[in-house]
Amino acid sequence: RRSVSEVEIKKVFGRRLREARKACLLTQEQLADTISMSVDMIGRLERGTAQPSFRTLAQLCNALDVEAAFLFGADPAPSSPLTSPQARNLIDRIRTLSADDIARTEKAIDLIVR
Repeated sequence: RRSVSEVEIKKVFGRRLREARKACLLTQEQLADTISMSVDMIGRLERGTAQPSFRTLAQLCNALDVEAAFLFGADPAPSSPLTSPQARNLIDRIRTLSADDIARTEKAIDLIVR
């Protein structure tokens, strides 16, 4: 087993945090508002230049619906939306939509998911 540096852990954490946030279709601002944190701190966490407290880690996991282990580099749980190719494809397609198209898509999904 090779040793892992603090810098590597922060980089992996930041990359996974960004991935989970984007999978939830959240901006840094929206995530910051959700957990009552500054946008600057979210950015620093994602860049790997800061580390979260345990409290912040729990808030991030709850807000993004991910396990802490995922944020530190573990494979996503099999049932995670981050692992479904279909879900990732839909998310990627939604990112290209206008605000009006997103609103219409949300209404259509609401009709289907009732």
